[in-house]
Amino acid sequence: MTPAFTLHVPAAQPYRALAPEVAAKYVELAGGSAADAASIAAQIVAAIGTLVDGDHQSDVELAFAPADGRVEVTLRCNGRSTVVRS
Repeated sequence: MTPAFTLHVPAAQPYRALAPEVAAKYVELAGGSAADAASIAAQIVAAIGTLVDGDHQSDVELAFAPADGRVEVTLRCNGRSTVVRS
């Protein structure tokens, strides 16, 4: 079983590019396919873009957790949050 963990990534480029890479690897480690990994990476990119909303000084918190054979990532930034799933 893949353990849950939390990652904080600066919202500024190039740091925010780490988030989808980590998410994709986590999905693969949890037993997901390459397509699952690519899907969650794309969802992470979109979610960060929405949450950051032009504020590149903040950090984005990503809480990774296995959920019923899939992966769930809760993203938080600027007092807002969203959840993406593989």
